[in-house]
Amino acid sequence: MADYNAWQDRAATERQRAYPAPAGALTTESVLTEAARITATDRQQTHGAARENHERIAALWSPILGVEVTPQQAALCMIQVKVSRLLNTPDHRDSVVDIAGYASVYAEIVGL
Repeated sequence: MADYNAWQDRAATERQRAYPAPAGALTTESVLTEAARITATDRQQTHGAARENHERIAALWSPILGVEVTPQQAALCMIQVKVSRLLNTPDHRDSVVDIAGYASVYAEIVGL
């Protein structure tokens, strides 16, 4: 997986050099690249492994909601939190990046 991520990063860098985005542009590639980076590094350092973090979230939410919450449901709910924030501030880059990150976490949890 590390080799694939390194290859992806190199390919993204090469594409960015060949086809630079306008300054400040919210490009799909830049959002996905940033989400991959923070999910694999920054967030793991502060929150721990994504699957285990969402297992903890689900375990904490279950008694509050009175139903069993699964880790994948926790990831989907976190996406909806970010969607709610985008409804108020549609151009908030961090929320878009976080949605991409949570989608990646969801895919990892369900084994995609």
